[in-house]
Amino acid sequence: MRPTGRHIAMDCYNCAYEPLHDAAALRDLLSKLFAELQLTLTGYHAQPVEGNGLAIMALFESGHLTLHTYPDIGFAAADFFTCYQAEPIEAVALALKKALHPGKTKVTHLKRGDFGCESDMKPKIHVHTTSMKRVKQTGEKVIRLLKRPKSS
Repeated sequence: MRPTGRHIAMDCYNCAYEPLHDAAALRDLLSKLFAELQLTLTGYHAQPVEGNGLAIMALFESGHLTLHTYPDIGFAAADFFTCYQAEPIEAVALALKKALHPGKTKVTHLKRGDFGCESDMKPKIHVHTTSMKRVKQTGEKVIRLLKRPKSS
């Protein structure tokens, strides 16, 4: 079964201050970008947050973009989601990256609704109770040692 959607999470570090606090400029940028990529912007909301930052949500027909900016520390976190495989969300991420001028970015690609096989859905990290039991017993031994009266 094919994944139902794609999701890109992008962290932008050491961004220029100017675009991070300007809601009107970011709206213009996103409107222009969506038009260039032939995505129909169906909703937009920008909310000021503490520290001159913004929380922005832009909706398009088959997904959304959310952007949280922190101008005081030069950081922006963006999430792009689309319900369809063919949507150009990589182009949206790249254009936003160019507009924010980050010194460094971290990008994570996710396949949403990737049902895969049952073994894919199981956690990859296993914690064994015997290891935890050993840690607990060691902690109890240390506490007993610390509680012993000191001999002079």
